[in-house]
Amino acid sequence: MLLNSVFQNRKSKECYRVVFEAIDRLWLISISDEDAWPDMVMQSEFDELVEGGAYFEVDEPFEWKTVQSGSIEEQKRDQAYKVLIPLLCDPTKLLIKNERNTLIGLAAQSPQQRRYIVRQLRRYWQRGMSPNALTPDYHLSGAKGKPRRNLGKKTGPKRTVSSGEGIIVTEDIAEIFDLAISGFFIQN
Repeated sequence: MLLNSVFQNRKSKECYRVVFEAIDRLWLISISDEDAWPDMVMQSEFDELVEGGAYFEVDEPFEWKTVQSGSIEEQKRDQAYKVLIPLLCDPTKLLIKNERNTLIGLAAQSPQQRRYIVRQLRRYWQRGMSPNALTPDYHLSGAKGKPRRNLGKKTGPKRTVSSGEGIIVTEDIAEIFDLAISGFFIQN
């Protein structure tokens, strides 16, 4: 039983997940390619590649994280899974391009929703085929620990209440802010 197993190509270092298995066939998807779709390979051919050392099984590359109840992550995950449930009822139809496109077209009411469904379906396959695979990657957003200086223009919205343009916060001005904060607020 190879379903949901991850294999790495020894030469290219690319990883593939088994998303569906039939009696004599496997469907694999690249877990790093954002435009990947499952490709069919004969079970016997894949077994030969694994036995020959061209592919080897690796540990799960995606970290399973718990989602806090009531969080935005949980809401977005549940929303994405709710959209995918009708498509996942018969996974064999999703493996054939024409049928997959028809199903996605029926599920989507607009081009934007079609893109959303395609993106979530790929994410579902690539990250382990569970509802938590659809959890947003909020831990990757922002630039934690990196200063936001040397921008060349003022950040933030334009003034609407008072006149003037504001200033660019340079390293020198940021240092003055740090001195004022540490000198007044931290000591008091």
